[in-house]
Amino acid sequence: EKEYLDAVELAFSYSLKKSTGAIVEEMFPGQEYRVLVTRDKVLGVLKRVAANVIGNGKDSIQKLIKQKNKEEIRGVTGSDKSHLKIRIDKKMRAFLNEQGLSVDSILPSGKRIFIRKVSNISQGGEAIDFTDKVHPSVREIALKAIRAIPGLSFAGVDFMSLDITKKQDDSSYVIIEINDTPGFDMHDYPYEGKNRHVAREFLFLLFPELEEDL
Repeated sequence: EKEYLDAVELAFSYSLKKSTGAIVEEMFPGQEYRVLVTRDKVLGVLKRVAANVIGNGKDSIQKLIKQKNKEEIRGVTGSDKSHLKIRIDKKMRAFLNEQGLSVDSILPSGKRIFIRKVSNISQGGEAIDFTDKVHPSVREIALKAIRAIPGLSFAGVDFMSLDITKKQDDSSYVIIEINDTPGFDMHDYPYEGKNRHVAREFLFLLFPELEEDL
């Protein structure tokens, strides 16, 4: 109950308006994905993995994070990198504490732990290309979702599924949100997997004559 009240207090702290409210969503125990779509096709699907480190039996979590931040694909906000460096902050320390750990803990060799609750790339998460693995029903659902919003031509559908490789039904997936200004560089430069060249598709939306000239 205390965690719930703390979360509500934090939510209300972002605005002083009388109309400010908080939404409590039902828990869904699935894996999280980003489906990038136009009104006509799915451009790419990414599995979003929360920031994590893998122990080597000698280095602290803090040192493992420092090593991971040296990866070529990671940068700071405003850089040309598709993934951001992992920041150590109060929320991370609290989540580690829930697991009985601290930034000074040394993990056994090969043991992987998650250091964020959220999978956002902005929070140090990783985007794994999953485009060729999803069941065709996922594409149908994503297209139906974007077409339900008049005038929306390009979107990122945040999708959770118990198993995205199988046919989806009402009990196996939920749509968290539909983002009308999705980032797409992580589809072109995923942490793992193929470059889907979605920037090109975005240009085709703006300038259809480019596609006609190919």
